[in-house]
Amino acid sequence: MILALDISTTTIGVALINNGKVSSINYISLKKTKDLIDKIQETSDWFDNDPTFQKVKYKIKEVRIEQFLQTFRKGMSSAATITKLAGFNTAVQYLMYVKLSLRPNMIASNVARKSIGIKLDKQKDTKEQICEFVHQHYYPLPRKILKGGPRKGQETWADHANDIADAIVIGLS
Repeated sequence: MILALDISTTTIGVALINNGKVSSINYISLKKTKDLIDKIQETSDWFDNDPTFQKVKYKIKEVRIEQFLQTFRKGMSSAATITKLAGFNTAVQYLMYVKLSLRPNMIASNVARKSIGIKLDKQKDTKEQICEFVHQHYYPLPRKILKGGPRKGQETWADHANDIADAIVIGLS
């Protein structure tokens, strides 16, 4: 069994992959937690208390984590953001090592996408394309109905769906 994580400082996508199939998905919401140390503690507590994780943790043979952004992208990230994410990512890697006695394998998102056949159209939203691909080919992702604004009543991906989709891609790669 593979535990796959897509780590950001606001949401961690979690996927369990068993024999090449998605067996479970979840996410850790860290949006309300501001301090980095508190985010690390909250992540640790989640893994200590999640019933699915507790049930399968001894069956996990590999941990895969999406490699964090290491270069600047126009309009995407600042040095402060990259540094904060790198520190948090490293802390979560260490948590997995402590909790499972496994050294996580870091996988670049573009390599993972290519390995499972995702071909992105640069004219379209990347996150939307990944969610759609995962939803159609591997696992039904959570959706929501918009309650307000100009798109009120329309169905869209739940806020955490892209984090879960990224975790699934990493786990299946």
